[in-house]
Amino acid sequence: MLHDIEGTYDNHYTERRPKPDDKLLSFRGDALLMSRTGDDVIVPTVQQANMPDADLTFLFDISGTGYYLAHTEPRLDMPERHTGIDAGQVDASCGDATAFRYEPLGIYRWIRPRDTRFAIEVGAQLAAWYRDNRFCGRCASALQADRVERMLRCPNCGNTVYPRINPGVIVGVQDGERLLLTKYAGRGFTNWALVAGFTEIGETLEQTVAREVLEETGVHVKNIRYFGNQPWPRSSSLLVGYFCELDGSDSVKLDDQELACAEWVHWSEVPHDPDDYSLTRTMMRAFHDRFAASANQVGKR
Repeated sequence: MLHDIEGTYDNHYTERRPKPDDKLLSFRGDALLMSRTGDDVIVPTVQQANMPDADLTFLFDISGTGYYLAHTEPRLDMPERHTGIDAGQVDASCGDATAFRYEPLGIYRWIRPRDTRFAIEVGAQLAAWYRDNRFCGRCASALQADRVERMLRCPNCGNTVYPRINPGVIVGVQDGERLLLTKYAGRGFTNWALVAGFTEIGETLEQTVAREVLEETGVHVKNIRYFGNQPWPRSSSLLVGYFCELDGSDSVKLDDQELACAEWVHWSEVPHDPDDYSLTRTMMRAFHDRFAASANQVGKR
């Protein structure tokens, strides 16, 4: 999944000074300063950006390389174009500052290497948090970064603000050899998905599972079992995956505000293409592979 990287991720906050070869994440709206050849992405180093330390905030470390958020744009000789570029225009080594452009982040599902993809997504989450929390929600004073932990503090009233993490669930509803698959309504993502939703105030995660399935599809579930979890930075979420079983009628009553469709799909037709990104695809593949393995064992007898 997204967080399964080769390097070691360390999010311990410190005010450490950047090294020349540490990495810089510079955002312009929903675009990131990068050099791209196909899916291979490189972000500039601190040395290439040539920015004062005061304009940088330490984000995290991956295997000894620090990642820093730029609060102002680096003074590189960059084209002003914000859209994609041809591979032939890019110096893959990033030795030339003109190789860098602000690229839209819609491509990040396919970014390589995986460590860079993870760093960009988590960096974008933290960048949005800093951007959206400049002032105190209690007294409107300017917030200040704490020197000990990842937190913003109001010098006037003492209010503290931590990075927001929204818990949500991904649900695989089973009925024997069938899995309930869905497609979102009104979104650009049109592939098959699973029932999903955010936890409401006062709920356990298991209660969220039962409520979301009932609200979106009209079916009841039982035997709710934990599968796994993953960070999902684009919505500042921690997603928790569960499998459960149909309890009662399999008749679907669709919430067409949330879903375009919901269908019971036999395991042999459940998408199971390799995907190293999402918990949803990991769960769909796990469901398919469990029945496929059983079928293979029967075939060998």
